[in-house]
Formats: sequence, C-alpha cells, structure tokens
Amino acid sequence: MELIVKWLSVLLVSSLKFVAGPLLGKGYGLPWWQTSIFTFIGMMLSVIIFSTIARAFFYKYVKGVFFKNEKKFSPAKRRIVKVWQKFGIRGVAFLTPILLTPIGGAIVASSFGERPIKIFAYMAISAAFWALVFSLGLYFIPIGQM
Repeated sequence: MELIVKWLSVLLVSSLKFVAGPLLGKGYGLPWWQTSIFTFIGMMLSVIIFSTIARAFFYKYVKGVFFKNEKKFSPAKRRIVKVWQKFGIRGVAFLTPILLTPIGGAIVASSFGERPIKIFAYMAISAAFWALVFSLGLYFIPIGQM
C-alpha cells in the first residue's frame, strides 16, 4: 500500500509541476524507471483533462468571468505567441515540462485551436523524453554532495 501511495504522489505532483515528479520519486527512493513512468502518466493526466474537459468548461463558462479586464497582450502572452508562430505545437510541447506546467502547456495548445489528439501525441513524446532525461539525470549524474 505504501508503494501505491508513493506512485500516486509522484503522479499527482507531476500533473501540477513536471519537474517535481522526478525529485519526489528520487526522495521516496523509487527506482528511476518507476519515477519516469509515473512522471509521464502525471503529465499526460493533466494534458488529457485540460485539453478536453476543462477546455470546454473554461471557454463556455469561466473565460468571461475572470478575464474581463485582463490586458490582451502582456509580455508573457507575446512570448507564447512567438513560440507558437515559430514552432507550433511541437515547440509548446517540448517546452511545457521545463518552462510551463502540464496544465499551462495544455491550455496554451488548446487556446491556439490545436486538435486534442495532436496535443496528446506531441505532449506524450515530450513527456516521455523529459521524464527520462530528468529521472536519469537525477539518479545517475552526480551533482555533488547534498
């Protein structure tokens, strides 16, 4: 039962902040491959939820309530638009684990009108790549004495 709680913790933390999953998995003493798997699943859980169900709810009910007086072109939004124009879904998916949260990446991709299946595919490739990079890096690259 304790192992399942550790897996779920890594999964849930990764669904909110990707980098925290490998850190938590290492802290729990999980093997690197379990940490990678549950970090991947956590990100994909967020991507699936926020690019389908929450996307529909957000645009139908919430957008007008929270964003009435928001500046339309903030510096952060300009950077996101530049990345999207230059790299599209591939760039957003690649940068999601390191610069955005899984939730943020899914919402950005959805807000540009990308189809959910394409979002899932590119985010899955990105999540698998970064989960392996972070997990293997934490477990096998000596960072010094902590």
